[in-house]
Amino acid sequence: MMLRFDVPVLVFALISPILLAQTQPAKETPASNETKTNVEEKFKLTDFEQEVLDWTNGQRKAAGLPMFVASEKLTKAARAHAWNMAAYNSMSHSIGGSLSSRVAGHGYAWWRLAENIAAGQHTAQDVITSWMGSSGHRANILGDYTEIGIGVFDAGGGGTRYWTQIFGTPGG
Repeated sequence: MMLRFDVPVLVFALISPILLAQTQPAKETPASNETKTNVEEKFKLTDFEQEVLDWTNGQRKAAGLPMFVASEKLTKAARAHAWNMAAYNSMSHSIGGSLSSRVAGHGYAWWRLAENIAAGQHTAQDVITSWMGSSGHRANILGDYTEIGIGVFDAGGGGTRYWTQIFGTPGG
């Protein structure tokens, strides 16, 4: 499944106070329980997440596009979404709220967003191959975004592996 979220289209197509509020996320502030040592820790992708980033950027390189930069805030949102899909045993874009509310909840100020989700693929290569075989997912991977967040959650014990990519262009 894929979701594309273009702010200008939404604002003009569906003007409402709720959607307008989503186009201007709150300014970035650290979580109240975040300590100084947590802020200073270096952000690092897991091995699975790094593999997804490498395969994704390989597709972009082959198309002559700039590489994505991993965003800590988008990755936190993607990890939470992959975990939520596993917890509910459901592949859905709407678990935990809209894409815009989920990334805003992690302090990401954005101009454009999109998301790819998947379930059941065993490797990063499998999931990228699956996404690249779908025109909508492919459009997100090769889209005009600059940052990416990746989340992979393995339900364990032979359970389903859930995958999330969130693409963003900062702004707001």
